[in-house]
Amino acid sequence: MTDSQQTTQELVSEGRKLLDSGDKPRALAHFITASQLDPFDESVWLLRAQASDDPAEVSECLAQVLEINPANAQARARLLDSRVNQLQSGAIERTTGLRAAAQSKLEAPRVAFSGCLAGIFLSILGLGLLLGLGLIALVIFAQSEPDQAYASLEANAEPTLALQLPPTWTPSPTSAPSPTPTATPTPLWKAARSVSVRSGPGAQFAALGTLASGAMVHVAGRTADNKYLAIQYPDSSNLGWVPGDQLAVANGDPAAVPIITALPVLPATPRPTVKPTLKPAATPVPQYDFVLGRPVELIADCSRPWKVMGTVYASAQGAQRLSGVMVRVTVAGQTQGITTSGSVEQNKPGYWEWSFNRGAEVVGSITIVNPDGTSRSAAIPFHLTWQCDTAGAANAAVIDMVKR
Repeated sequence: MTDSQQTTQELVSEGRKLLDSGDKPRALAHFITASQLDPFDESVWLLRAQASDDPAEVSECLAQVLEINPANAQARARLLDSRVNQLQSGAIERTTGLRAAAQSKLEAPRVAFSGCLAGIFLSILGLGLLLGLGLIALVIFAQSEPDQAYASLEANAEPTLALQLPPTWTPSPTSAPSPTPTATPTPLWKAARSVSVRSGPGAQFAALGTLASGAMVHVAGRTADNKYLAIQYPDSSNLGWVPGDQLAVANGDPAAVPIITALPVLPATPRPTVKPTLKPAATPVPQYDFVLGRPVELIADCSRPWKVMGTVYASAQGAQRLSGVMVRVTVAGQTQGITTSGSVEQNKPGYWEWSFNRGAEVVGSITIVNPDGTSRSAAIPFHLTWQCDTAGAANAAVIDMVKR
C-alpha cells in the first residue's frame, strides 16, 4: 500500500466518524481532501455528496461517481432526486413571485378609487341639497363600480397565476453525458508481480528498472499482439515496456489503449574491422586443473532467489569437498566478484554461491582462478531469465567443479 492510499483511507475513516457524529462541515473537509488524493474512488465521491448541504456540489459529486462507474445505481438515483428537488424549488419561487406581482396590480385600482371617492364626496357637499337625489345615485353607482373593476382585473390576472410545475425529469440511459477525450484518464493498471521495465517491447532491450508488485501505472499504448504494454515510466514524459500478462486492469477501459506502431528498435552494433593475426603454431593449449563435474543444472523456482551456486570436489571419483577455492563470477564480460568455496556456511565445505537481484536477466560465466587472477578452469557459462514460472525459465543455476 502506498503512502497516498494509506492517507486516503485514514481521511475516509475519520470523515465517517465525524459524519456519524453530525459534524458534517468537518467530515466534508476530510472527504474533499480524500477525493483530491484518489480521484478515481467512487465511494469517496459518494461520501462527499452525503456530507454536503449545497445542492450544486451534491450534483457535481454524484456526476463524478457516474463518470467513474456509469453502472452505480445509488449515485444515479440520488442525482435524479437532487435535480428534481432543484427544479421544483425553482418553480415554486417563480410562482410566488408571479402571485405577488398580480396582487400589487389588483391593489392599485382600489387605492386610486378611494382617492376619487373622497373628491366626489367633497364636490357633493358644495352642490347643496338640490343635487341630493343625483348625489345618492352617484354614490350608489360609485360603491358598486369598484367591486366590478376589481372582479374584472382579478379575472384577467388569474390566467397569469395558473402556473404548472415542469414535468418530473427522468434521465434516459442514452442521454448520460460521455466524458470528453481530454477528461478521460489514462487507463490505470496494477503490477501482478515484480517485473522488469525495458526500453522496448522485448527481453533483448535494456532494462530501465523494476516495477514492484502491486504498483499502479498508467498504460499509454500496446503492441498489436498485446504481448507488451507501454507504461509511463519513470514519469509521464517517458515510456517503458513490460509484458502484457504481468499487468492487470485496475481502472479504465483496456480497449481504449492505442496500438503503438512506431516501436523502438535495437541500435545496430557496428562490427569492428579486425585485421587477421597469425597465431604462433606452437601456442600451447592451457592445461586446467579444474573441470566441470557434471552438466550445468538450471532451476525454475519462484520461491528461490536469483543466484548461481555449486560445490568444488577433490576428484570426480570421490565425495571429498575442497574449501578455499576461488570462484570468479563474470556477467556480460565484466567481473562481478570472487567468492571462495566453503565460505558460505561452516557445515557446507566446498560450497559457494553468488546472488543477483530478483527478476534480473543474467548472462555470465564462472571460472576457478588463482589468487593472481589466472584461470584454473575454463569459463562455464550460465543464463538466468527474468521470469521464473514459464517454459524455458531459469532463475538459478548449479555448477559443480572437480579437480583433475
